[in-house]
Amino acid sequence: MEREDHIVLTNFSKIDVNDSFFQSLRASYSEFDEWFRRKAALDEKAYVSYDVNHNLIAFVYLKKEHEIDDDVVPSLTGKRLKIGTFKVDFKHHSALGKRLLAIVMRKFAELSNEYKYLYVTLYANDNTMGLQRLLQKYGFSKYGVKNGKELVFRKMVPDPNGKNDVYQLFPFFSQNEGNDYLLAILPKYHNKMFGEVDLKSERHSLVEDTSSINSIEKIYLSASINAMKLIEGDHVVAYRMNDNMGPAYYRSVITSVGTITEVKSIRDFSSYDVFYRFVKGKSIFTDEELNDFWHTKKYPWIIKFIYNFSFATYPNRKLLLEKGVINQEQRIVIEPIQKTKFKEILEMGDTNENFVID
Repeated sequence: MEREDHIVLTNFSKIDVNDSFFQSLRASYSEFDEWFRRKAALDEKAYVSYDVNHNLIAFVYLKKEHEIDDDVVPSLTGKRLKIGTFKVDFKHHSALGKRLLAIVMRKFAELSNEYKYLYVTLYANDNTMGLQRLLQKYGFSKYGVKNGKELVFRKMVPDPNGKNDVYQLFPFFSQNEGNDYLLAILPKYHNKMFGEVDLKSERHSLVEDTSSINSIEKIYLSASINAMKLIEGDHVVAYRMNDNMGPAYYRSVITSVGTITEVKSIRDFSSYDVFYRFVKGKSIFTDEELNDFWHTKKYPWIIKFIYNFSFATYPNRKLLLEKGVINQEQRIVIEPIQKTKFKEILEMGDTNENFVID
């Protein structure tokens, strides 16, 4: 049994083609129904999300291609992945589109030894300006034009010798750059941050459709003095603390890798409103908690990082002790680790090597 997620990969044949969600696609593409039924007959799959009333609110189809496409100028060649259809209910405001984009970019990274780029086509209009900015932020660049109408945006496998910021690299990262840290996260917050983590101890909880789950960027507040040392490009490994349902040796685990983008002091903000706007939508804290943090300043360091990926397996505290990553006396909050140990952690977590560019 896996943790229940509001985003699922499912067969076209299990999706209602007559759902009103598809009306705008049908209006812009007269052969939509025929295309959809053809995909269903081929047992193709798409990522979908439904709301609590089982209304379809998101749909993403990822297509594998290899033939030359002369409808695009310049032509598309080589093995590639196409975001064939990407639609989120425009009334939905939980950053759902960001998580879906992250899912397809991670899938691209996993397959990047075979498929050299990921691309998407879209019309240049007011409705797509936000998506265009999001694509460019995360490493897509304008490539060409399809049928003289649609813009083509393409994301390449990063050049290990190139100069890319951490956003443009996502979900790839350089294991040799930056410093490395364990970041302790309380269980009640952990399951609200990382939608792709599937711990047995969290299978009772849902992966909900919230901004904190869906956002690629995450924010966590800490009182650790080591937070001051974090700089852009450093790596953090999420250490899910013990949930007191058993020994920490087995219940405390590392689950995910992130890359620091920014660290600020809560005292850097001129008012609560400014602070709130900075963290809202990226943090897992309630409005009441944020208000308390602002007034007490008990967690003065605001850590923003990109959630690159989760491990395939989740090494526990016992294994970290055996491998010498930590010692018995350490109280882990934000704990620096040696570069060699960070690389060992990647191996222990069965990290897909395609995420690593060096």
